[in-house]
Amino acid sequence: MRKILLALTPVVLLLSAGAQAASNGEIEITASVVAGTCDIALSRNTLDLGNYSVKTLGTSIDKPLADSTGSFALSLNKCDAPAKTGDTASVIVSGPVVTGTQNLFNGTGVGADTGIMLSTSTETNKYIANGDSVVIATAEDIPDVNKADLTSFDNQSVIFNVGVASHVKEPKVGIISAPLLFSFSYN
Repeated sequence: MRKILLALTPVVLLLSAGAQAASNGEIEITASVVAGTCDIALSRNTLDLGNYSVKTLGTSIDKPLADSTGSFALSLNKCDAPAKTGDTASVIVSGPVVTGTQNLFNGTGVGADTGIMLSTSTETNKYIANGDSVVIATAEDIPDVNKADLTSFDNQSVIFNVGVASHVKEPKVGIISAPLLFSFSYN
């Protein structure tokens, strides 16, 4: 009997040591080193475009419904001075898109066939795709008295237009939620 107990002792010790082992944690921390920075300010954090019927949305394939639009402004502040004439301040637009599209934003999940389309107020029929860069300002040597001072990127802005659209003729009933990220890019 003692021999059996002595033989089992190492097994019991190994099993109990495994039961008391602590788990590990890992985090990946990232940062970017860039030529210049600006803070981005949005005129609003949410925008409710209302309710639209399946029938109405089905008439506007891959183009926003005319009566479903809204807008918001994006402005730059606390910017580093441009290094040279011709440097640009831009934002990169990113967010989840409807499967099979690049410019119909909707983060509600698989099966969504409606979303939000985005354009600037200066190019209303050019729809911004996920990952696109939108130029806000280009640096100049001497400010033109008739224009904003472009020796700095501070207070430069762009107005974005948004609208509800469908990717199919018979869209599914559901919610559209388009979380968009605007990241500053300087070159």
